[in-house]
Amino acid sequence: MPEDNSELQADPISVDPTLLEDAEGLLGGAVSLRREIHAHPEIGLQLPRTQEVILDALEGLGLEVATGREVSSVVAVLEGGRDGPTTSASTSSRSAASAP
Repeated sequence: MPEDNSELQADPISVDPTLLEDAEGLLGGAVSLRREIHAHPEIGLQLPRTQEVILDALEGLGLEVATGREVSSVVAVLEGGRDGPTTSASTSSRSAASAP
């Protein structure tokens, strides 16, 4: 086994620099959204204000959006333009009462 573990390291991922720039451009809005949610903590699975804030943030993005019936959940589907693998991401507002 080589001392530098070079054989164990994964190949670097090639990322289009414009993707990183676009992501950096969204950072301020994402931080503001998180702060808005955390400024008004809600407890349990009934999070009507949080759900409203998220729905407002998703409006106009061209996503297929659905809301939960029993809990205040939001699901947004982004359809890609090409065939390929499906990716899923989720988040929870359980930490809504934590520091901003």
